This record gives sequence, C-alpha cells and structure tokens, in this order.
Amino acid sequence: VAYWDDGPDSFMVWEHGRTVALDEFKPIDFQAGDGLVAWTDVTMKLIVYQHGVPSRVLDHRPTQYWVRDSVVVFVDQGMFWTVEKGKAQVVENYVPEQWTVHEGRITYLDLNRSIRSWHHGERDDVSRGHAAIEKYEAFGDALLFRDPQGLNKVAWRGRVFDY
Repeated sequence: VAYWDDGPDSFMVWEHGRTVALDEFKPIDFQAGDGLVAWTDVTMKLIVYQHGVPSRVLDHRPTQYWVRDSVVVFVDQGMFWTVEKGKAQVVENYVPEQWTVHEGRITYLDLNRSIRSWHHGERDDVSRGHAAIEKYEAFGDALLFRDPQGLNKVAWRGRVFDY
C-alpha cells in the first residue's frame, strides 16, 4: 500500500508490517503492484521502489506507465519498456497493440502478430510459429487465440494445443 501522509508530509509505503518514507514531496502520480510502487516525482523522474530499494528508472516522465502484477511497463521514445533490477530495459522497439502481464511475465502481439513473452530478460515465441493472430485472450497462464484459418488454439506451458 502506498499513500501520501499529510501528517509528516511524506509519500509512504506500507511494506511487511512497517511504514517506509519514500519521498518528502507529493508524487505527480503513482501506482502500486505486488511488492512494488512506481511514481513520477515532482522533478518528473520515474522512480520504482521494489525489494526495499528505490531506483530512479528515468530522468524524465515516460509517455505512459502501468504497474501490473509485479511488473512496471512503460512507453518512452516510441518503445515498450519494463524495469528489471531497478533499470529500464527495452522489451520491444515499438509499442505492441495488445499486451498483458501474469505472474511477472509480459505477453504481447509482435509486429508479425505472433504471441511473444518477456520474463526477466528472456524472450519466448508463445504461439510457436503461428502468426497473423488477430488477438488473444489471457486466462491465467493460458492464452486462447485463433490461427489465420480460424482454428482455436491454446498456448499453455510452452506448448500450443488445438481447442
């Protein structure tokens, strides 16, 4: 839980039964997730607090950012980024049309309209060679999509099944 406390004029986080002061100035905006808080500070820097450590990720405000699950993703300079160990990492040099996050894994449609994922710097072709996918639906770690022939497929645990 992250919040602004008017008493001591501090941006605070409640973490593992204790409060931690993150900043003495009220953030422009902030989002909290599973074990992390991301915010834009008054100097327009993107800051992420995770594992008990605040990290300045960008020296400017990104175009947009989101906290989903235990992941921060953001758009900056026309690219799709995430934060890995307190540092900005490019996921793709474009912004995917569709993306989701589940259990720390970013899943998205690439430019060929294949389903790909990013997890701690490792990329994977989730759709296993299937391309021209219009969209997918996420159900936990299972992904449902239609191939170009209109057949339903389920991608789950490294395999693609007919549905």
